[in-house]
Amino acid sequence: MLQIREMRGHDIPEKAVVHAQTWRETYAGMLPDELNAHITPQFAERLAHEQADWLTTLVALWDGHIVGYASFSAAREQLGRADATELCNLYVLRSHQGLGVGRALVDAVRERIGESDLVLTVFARNEQAQGFYQHVGFRLTGRMFHDDEAGDELEMLLAQSPARP
Repeated sequence: MLQIREMRGHDIPEKAVVHAQTWRETYAGMLPDELNAHITPQFAERLAHEQADWLTTLVALWDGHIVGYASFSAAREQLGRADATELCNLYVLRSHQGLGVGRALVDAVRERIGESDLVLTVFARNEQAQGFYQHVGFRLTGRMFHDDEAGDELEMLLAQSPARP
């Protein structure tokens, strides 16, 4: 049974393991090996503590175990979208993809942010993620950002109101 709720302090170690595993599952062969090796459960746990003041994280529990998570916050200044909420992370264990977990996380974020548009960046090479985001209503905006280490990232937007561009 799937449950989505806000992450609690005692969830951080388990979420950190999921963070590291989903990163490896997603980016092996896509991003540099040294970058992928850096994302360990210890790194992810430390990051969760550091970001707790400005990032809201929802966890997806399947039979009581974390199988995915989504983090969101006010849009980064570099995105130039002060009126939007940024979906900073959305990851689901490969074993639980295709079961509605990702969609449930997006829906839960949308419910919490109200009228705010939802914006994200996705690696240009991550066509599977782009397809998922388009499936749940995001559209490519045509904006691109470059990261010297990870490559190009594409901006995608989910307008909460159909009247918004």
